[in-house]
Amino acid sequence: LEEDSGLMALAKLSEIDVAQEGVKGAKHFFEAKVQALSCASKFEAELKAEQDERKREEEKRRLRQAAFRELKAAFST
Repeated sequence: LEEDSGLMALAKLSEIDVAQEGVKGAKHFFEAKVQALSCASKFEAELKAEQDERKREEEKRRLRQAAFRELKAAFST
């Protein structure tokens, strides 16, 4: 959601008065809430994927270093 959009303003609200806003207003409110939550979930998923990738790369690096040390030890004896 864009910061200056009407949907973002609706998403920032914590509640809506259906009697005052009407059913369509409530519909827009809940759609904005769902969209804001899905954007947050997508961002969190991207962060988690990046963290997992870093962990995998770090594990690969550790394994390569261990293999190198083993080879080095084999040649130095």
